[in-house]
Amino acid sequence: MTKQTTTVPTVPVVALKKWARDIGISDTTAWRWAKAGLIHPINIYGKLYLAQSDILQFLARAESGEFFRESPGICAKQKAAA
Repeated sequence: MTKQTTTVPTVPVVALKKWARDIGISDTTAWRWAKAGLIHPINIYGKLYLAQSDILQFLARAESGEFFRESPGICAKQKAAA
């Protein structure tokens, strides 16, 4: 039986702007997520960073569907009419 190991990145923090670019969101969206408490950036000399532990926690919460919400488009209107 082989033991499976998970590798964790060795970089303790990642710049918020770099992380936002890596996952495909704008800097403004990252700022809004921070303001809403979805992510918890660290301010180091005026630059925002995310700890690897916070990134992993955010991804786990996202995969569990915690941030899912229905679009307020046609589907919601059809449900209200039904």
